Amino acid sequence: MASSSQVQTNRHNARHSTGPRTRGGKLRASRNARRHGLASVAEHVESVDVDRLAAALAPGCADIPAELIRAAAGAQLQLRHVRRVRASFGRELLDALDAKRNLPVLELLARYERLDRYEQDVRARAKRTLRTILS
Repeated sequence: MASSSQVQTNRHNARHSTGPRTRGGKLRASRNARRHGLASVAEHVESVDVDRLAAALAPGCADIPAELIRAAAGAQLQLRHVRRVRASFGRELLDALDAKRNLPVLELLARYERLDRYEQDVRARAKRTLRTILS
């Protein structure tokens, strides 16, 4: 449990971290998640595709609730999307290396590496869904 002085210090510090205040800063911050398009992976997976995959899986999963089947289908499609983006970054990196131009190769490598975090998140969601189904 935090002491009263720690709580007071935390509140004081929290007043200083309120995010961007200018219009330009707010606009720039609003684009943070779109740098590579994966922060909101769920937006990239069409609900129609999730419904189609869930419908295809449903006959073999008669004793599993429909919402769990749909969650598993969504997780698999999200994982597929992350892998597609990773492949496109890989192609972009190879093109930059082949062209031997002054392209930001290190930046491309950093972007490629950051994808791991999102792929791990999607994998964890898929595993949680499967554990729920199997329990």
